[in-house]
Amino acid sequence: MTLALDRERIINQYLNGMGIEITGPFAHDSAAYDQSIKPWPYDPQFARELLEEEGWYDSDGDGVIDKEIEGKRVPFAFSLTYFVKNPTTKSIVEYVATALNELGILVKLNGVDLADLSAAIDGKSLEAICMGWGLGTPPENPRQLWYSSGAKEPGSSNFIGFSNKEADQIIDALDFEEDPETRIKLYHRFHAIIHEEQPYTFLYAPKTLYLYRNYLKNVFIPADRQDLVPGADIAQPDGSVIWIEKRG
Repeated sequence: MTLALDRERIINQYLNGMGIEITGPFAHDSAAYDQSIKPWPYDPQFARELLEEEGWYDSDGDGVIDKEIEGKRVPFAFSLTYFVKNPTTKSIVEYVATALNELGILVKLNGVDLADLSAAIDGKSLEAICMGWGLGTPPENPRQLWYSSGAKEPGSSNFIGFSNKEADQIIDALDFEEDPETRIKLYHRFHAIIHEEQPYTFLYAPKTLYLYRNYLKNVFIPADRQDLVPGADIAQPDGSVIWIEKRG
């Protein structure tokens, strides 16, 4: 799936370039994110070859690839659910459907409101979904989204049903490991597992512009986030106090 999607096009065409391609489940600027893992390339021909290796091809000339499963020809078709009131998401899923259709995969777009989206996630009644995450602050804990015990549990955040023994072992180890270097190695191995198995197709992390007048003082820009505002030097601001510098 990932090979069939041009993530750079998505970023440039639908986000006006305000995004960065990512490969895994952690924030891109986090130490848990392994920068050495490179994105899978956009290579629809290779994607087609992999599908054919797995027995997916158009056997009847109807434009949709299919495969014999338990004695029956099954078309490669699925429903892609998304939040219908987000215009950016709508544009992205329309592109996804078009790109996959070129490989003979039939994608039915299913735009729903927030209540129906939440119900589908809780009930694990989704075939595929396009959505975004809001990640918390470090230390990262993958348990909620990725631990195997949640794969079949209604209402769990592991609504894609991901299950991997080694990933579970890493998550368990992170609960007790305190050495920073060892934790980073565990995070990076976990990242590599997700990258190889591709339970999600990670598209991008959005970039954000922060604009404010230079006479507005004590704006909370942490000193360690030079990527946001070069020269930021407020280490421990008082978030309840912001003032405007007297001018003229």
